[in-house]
Parts: sequence; C-alpha cells; structure tokens
Amino acid sequence: MIYELLSNYIFWVSLGIALIIIEIFIGAEFYSLSIGLASTLTGFIISSDDIYNFLIKNLTFLNEWQLALIIWAMISLLILIPLKMYMQKSNIEDDINKY
Repeated sequence: MIYELLSNYIFWVSLGIALIIIEIFIGAEFYSLSIGLASTLTGFIISSDDIYNFLIKNLTFLNEWQLALIIWAMISLLILIPLKMYMQKSNIEDDINKY
C-alpha cells in the first residue's frame, strides 16, 4: 500500500503543498519549504510520463517508489543547500556597537 502511495503523483503534490503551507505559518528555516518544493516537483515529474519513463528505462534495478524517493531526496538537497547558503550570507548585519 505504501509503495503505491509513493508512486502516486497526487500524494507528492499534496505533500508539497502542505509542507509549503507549514513553512509559511511556522517558519522552519526553509527546511519544509525545500522539502515541499521537492515534493511538488517530484509529483510533476511522476505525472509527466516522458521524463519518468526515460528514468525508469535507464535505471532498471529500481522500482517506481524507490526512484521517486531518490528523485525527491536529490531535488530537496539541491534546493536546500543553495538556499541556506544564500540566507546565511544575507543575514550578516553590521553591529551597531562595533567601533
């Protein structure tokens, strides 16, 4: 049952939207935003048959749900790392007490 859920694009898009809403209301330092964006992108990749069939044909040792999790993890890291690096650089403020 869980394997069918992980290969369903509606699950991924719903999870992504929920995580983005959580990020808006709670503000979890962009962790749930990056995971939510990765979830929606994974759902769109699963729904577009051309890209997903291309990936499945080249990676025959993986099942559909394993490939979906790998895509989700890679996209979330590709979003999170540059976003955190950018936010660390932009949060540097001059100290008013620095002489």
